[in-house]
Amino acid sequence: MVGGGSGGGWGGGGGGQSGTGSKHAKTNLKALGGIRPLFACRACSCIERKPKKKTALLLALQAEVLLEVLLCGRPDIDVADGRANTEYAGAFEAKGGGHKVIKWFWETIEEDYSVEQRARLLQFTTGTSGVPASGFSMLQGNDGSIRKFAINSLTKAQSIFPKSHTCFNRIDLPLYDSKKELKKYLTLAIDCAGTGFDMD
Repeated sequence: MVGGGSGGGWGGGGGGQSGTGSKHAKTNLKALGGIRPLFACRACSCIERKPKKKTALLLALQAEVLLEVLLCGRPDIDVADGRANTEYAGAFEAKGGGHKVIKWFWETIEEDYSVEQRARLLQFTTGTSGVPASGFSMLQGNDGSIRKFAINSLTKAQSIFPKSHTCFNRIDLPLYDSKKELKKYLTLAIDCAGTGFDMD
């Protein structure tokens, strides 16, 4: 996974920093993140033998991290970006983000869920645990077309558990009576989906 999150550089270390010795190189490599340990160790050995090539090697490693992000998506999930790029349907369509169930949904993700739980929720809804490099606005459906993250409503009589439609990046949320109830069943759904069991 890529460290550092948003900002100008990848992970805070830079290929442009000067200095000699493997201590600085190992620090820079560690800051890049997402690099297999064996590859990182070999790179550090190379830098120890040829410190003048450090800048070129670190730039190459940064390119590898960028490729990882482009292929696998960003590991960090920006909740504000998710909110801004979500479509609502069913009982949520009229009020959108102002509907009480939708407020509870975003509050749960933002305030209560860990990074891992956010990734599992994204996996449950979209089939992937990473966000495209350009953010939620570029989520794709199974046909390759852009399909925004979508939330549809269900009655509790239809299902007490949320349902996902990964081809359409859509989650169907029951009309829960409280935030506590939403969190309980949403968490159970994403935890069970991670084990390969379905809630039906």
